[in-house]
Amino acid sequence: MAAPTPVSALVHSSTLVTAGVYLLIRFNAPILSWGINKPLFIIAILTILIAGVGANLETDLKKIIALSTLRQLGLIMMRIGMGAVKLAYFHILSHALFKALLFICAGNIIHCSGDTQDLRKMGFISTQIPITCTCINTANLALCGAPFLAGFYSKDLIIETLLEQTNSHTPVILAMLATALTVTYSLRLRYYSIINRPNNQTLFNLSDSAHHSCNAIIPLTTLSIIGGLILAWLIFPTPNTIFMPIFTKTLILPTLAIGAILRICF
Repeated sequence: MAAPTPVSALVHSSTLVTAGVYLLIRFNAPILSWGINKPLFIIAILTILIAGVGANLETDLKKIIALSTLRQLGLIMMRIGMGAVKLAYFHILSHALFKALLFICAGNIIHCSGDTQDLRKMGFISTQIPITCTCINTANLALCGAPFLAGFYSKDLIIETLLEQTNSHTPVILAMLATALTVTYSLRLRYYSIINRPNNQTLFNLSDSAHHSCNAIIPLTTLSIIGGLILAWLIFPTPNTIFMPIFTKTLILPTLAIGAILRICF
């Protein structure tokens, strides 16, 4: 977590951490024929839960985003374990868009907070860098799977295929819990870094115009909004229609609400 912001954005969004997952996708058929899909599924679920709990207890800004990446990789591995390789690849691509945006915006927040990564020493920077705060809020909503943002299309398909393919409630409940935990630490990150009054006086009085990274966050924000829809059209040009009851079809909305309630209560 000591790497420069562009390095963290590249490594944690689309290159180094996803290399092993991409390798599993390319060699998916031989691997599943070896009968390791069930252990892969169990390890992925444990990864999702442990990383989610760790992100809710962490105070380092970049570590929270890195643990979020670990959770998303666990979700992708869970889909590989269930044989939905194309859907796992779809989530890798959509995840890369808003995760790169999160790290770049986090770098701007760190510079504005006297180069500290501790959430407890941040706060109330929305007046200094409003563009960055708007972009990181958009990326957080996409990460949580808010409707019609980049993360919604892949996460909604993951939940719907889970409901369609499995006869057990366990993977569905765990997927719901994973999404709810995403909301809790996203709200925690937003509260401490943007809304809460800081415990120390910020050392620098910066503005968005002082950061060259604003040239990158605006295009990434646009892709975090419309990128999921474009990728869905490209990867699934003729999608299969999944018919479900209205509550099941909109299950992600009460899940997001439960995560917000858990954050407010605890």
